[in-house]
Amino acid sequence: MEPAVSNDAQQQHPSLLQLPNALLAHILGHLADFSDLAAAAATCAALHSLAAEASWQRVSQYAAHVWSPALPGSLAWAAAHCPQLRELNLAGATALRDADLLPLRQLSTLTSLSLEGLWRVTGSLSTSSGAGSSSRLRRSGATHAASPAGGSAAQQQQQQLDVLAAIVGSNRGLLSLDIGGTAVPVGPGLAAALAQLTAGAPNATKPAYGLQRLRLAGCGRAAGGQQAALLGRVLVECPALVRLDASGCPWLTQEGVEGRDDEALWAALCMLPLRHVSFAGCLLLGGIGTLVSSWEHLTSLDISGTAVDDADMELIGLACEQLQSLNISTCCRVKEAQLQHSPAILSGRLVQLRLADLAWVGAQHLAPVLRQLAANAATPLRLDLSGCGGLGDRALSELLHTDGPAGGFRELRLGSSGRLTTAALQQLAAATVVVRNGGGSESGDSSSSSSSGEGGSVGNGSRASRPLLRGLEALDLSHLHCLGSKASSAAAASAAATLAALLQAAGSSLRRLVLDGCFAGGTPDGGRMLPLLPRCCPGLEALSLVGCTGVGNDDLAALNALPALRDLAVGGASLAWHEHRALTGLRGLTRLRIARRPFLTDAQLAPLLAANRGSLVQLELAGCASLTDAALLHLLPAAEPAAEAVAAPEAAAEQLAIKLDTMAVAAPGQPSGSSRDAVQVSHSEMQQLLGQQGVHQAPSERDQAHALPPRQQQSVLHRPAPPALEHLQLVCCDRFTGSSLRQLGRLRSLRLGGCPAVTEAAVQAAALCLPRLTLLELPSHIPPSSMPVLPAGAARHLGGLRLLGGGEERRGGRRG
Repeated sequence: MEPAVSNDAQQQHPSLLQLPNALLAHILGHLADFSDLAAAAATCAALHSLAAEASWQRVSQYAAHVWSPALPGSLAWAAAHCPQLRELNLAGATALRDADLLPLRQLSTLTSLSLEGLWRVTGSLSTSSGAGSSSRLRRSGATHAASPAGGSAAQQQQQQLDVLAAIVGSNRGLLSLDIGGTAVPVGPGLAAALAQLTAGAPNATKPAYGLQRLRLAGCGRAAGGQQAALLGRVLVECPALVRLDASGCPWLTQEGVEGRDDEALWAALCMLPLRHVSFAGCLLLGGIGTLVSSWEHLTSLDISGTAVDDADMELIGLACEQLQSLNISTCCRVKEAQLQHSPAILSGRLVQLRLADLAWVGAQHLAPVLRQLAANAATPLRLDLSGCGGLGDRALSELLHTDGPAGGFRELRLGSSGRLTTAALQQLAAATVVVRNGGGSESGDSSSSSSSGEGGSVGNGSRASRPLLRGLEALDLSHLHCLGSKASSAAAASAAATLAALLQAAGSSLRRLVLDGCFAGGTPDGGRMLPLLPRCCPGLEALSLVGCTGVGNDDLAALNALPALRDLAVGGASLAWHEHRALTGLRGLTRLRIARRPFLTDAQLAPLLAANRGSLVQLELAGCASLTDAALLHLLPAAEPAAEAVAAPEAAAEQLAIKLDTMAVAAPGQPSGSSRDAVQVSHSEMQQLLGQQGVHQAPSERDQAHALPPRQQQSVLHRPAPPALEHLQLVCCDRFTGSSLRQLGRLRSLRLGGCPAVTEAAVQAAALCLPRLTLLELPSHIPPSSMPVLPAGAARHLGGLRLLGGGEERRGGRRG
């Protein structure tokens, strides 16, 4: 029995609610984040009524990354009671529809709006009228916008995005708009909506104003009508645009951007003040060198995975003098990459260059580029040469030229090269840079710097030398042939010594290290390579050791001494080390990846998962054929009995699938006789059906407390929180059935590719019981049409669930 509180104690510690309402409103009025105001209003009925009646002028931020049934009403309330709202971020609340966004028309002060990932949002009420159909809910992503049934191409082209246009029209001060991953089509409708943000064309006396940041990543194109310059007509309505992200648009071509037949459009595109542009992953986009070269203020360009060629690169390299970051990775048509004459490189402005997977670029073309880059860079370089065909000893030696790089490296990726030798890497580790007193610096190899002595003086100014790799934050040496598994002991010792030298040169600044496929055994002096990490690189945060050879339990146990380690990837079929013996001391991991461990058992993985259940956010298990559903039980709170998390027996799971089949109804627009189509279940029916099979949606803590005797109410209200895991990926886990997935209450993405034992009932139960789930990748034997779609009530989160993968039915089915 709790002791009674005396009146004197109450007078000494008065309650906040004893203050006058005017004073309470003044205190809460200092809150700038809507989530803080909502948390205060949820504490008691008095603050709730006070918050509901007042107007909050200082609330300027609203972020909702998880959907809940109350979110649409919360948006409407915020639009009515927070008139000064400026930043609105709804990324991740994927169940929101166009109708839920209509209250935003009441606002007039928005400067930043993010709708990233809201794949049901089309920008128009007319095109989203059929959003409840299974054909739209089972889609794999936003590709092409749906058009009204029976509409002609001309009507589709004239169709306006009424919802988006109304929101933009009422918020004329909008500076940033993110509609990446939505179903908003890029075309005349979007151009007409954005045209409301500007008034007239800019000139010498009237500068451009309006939208400055636009993200269209993954958006589809408008169907029907004129397909030329779909993106170009959108961009010309944003004369003040500074940042553009159009990555992941496979439909985008040169014709869809430029529209060369229209001279006025071409001139307007060339005048855009763009500084940051990304067309990454636009596979058909090529021939844009002339347009990109006209953007003279460009500082960052990402055209990786596009169809640009050497002619485009020559134009871009010669014209974009302000370029600081360039990414042309995986551009298969680039064969020379002659950038050595680029003014951006010669002036030392270009400090980030990514040339990964350029298989056709030879050493004769790569070496001059690296020589000029190293000779002129005055700040640390970020260089990615992974998988580049010309990467070898000759190219690497150009980076060690005596004239540079003066600032060293911030990031260096040399993975997947078969031409580098240990001698070249040892020369890289031994290279030094001479830092002068006035801030200038020069670099050279160890022999040239040793003659003057470390910390020696030249003339009137003193100087000090340090390793060239000192200050390096990211190093990738994965799958280098010279560092891989060796047949002879001499070669293995040379590889281990080279790795040790590189780590000692990088020092405490190293944060991310990738050693996949390398030999990490003993060094020639009798030491071990991995135990060097806590001494040489104590600040290491991410480490990948998949496929490393020469590693034992004692080597991996040294990783327990890395206090900042948060991201770990291990793997390989070696039996020389085991997770339960080597990694039990790791704490605070946020990402864990285990690959190619076919003999890993649940008991061996249990200590590692249990030690990180409160911090682990992302878990990837690939090729772990011996793991079962019991492995995930160790992520659950320790106070929860394991028996409650075990799934229903196989017979009960089959009965659940049969009952879901019998409750299936034909989706709108589909033949009524199609089997196993969209399953639409009411909330009460869903609760009853899952309860019969022992699969329960967790009731609220308040409901649980009221149902228990008074002595047990407090223990229920203080039960452990669900595991922190938000992203789970299982690949080729043959014995995993999925029965424990429904217990991971915070999951946002779930990928089950290549798991043949996963049952439909287990996936259905997980989809119904995980309210935060926004992405679900099905194994190939489960058709997307077997998933329940849009139940009423608390399970309405399924309306925003994106389905990937899945099998394709023989009759009337669609791939998810």
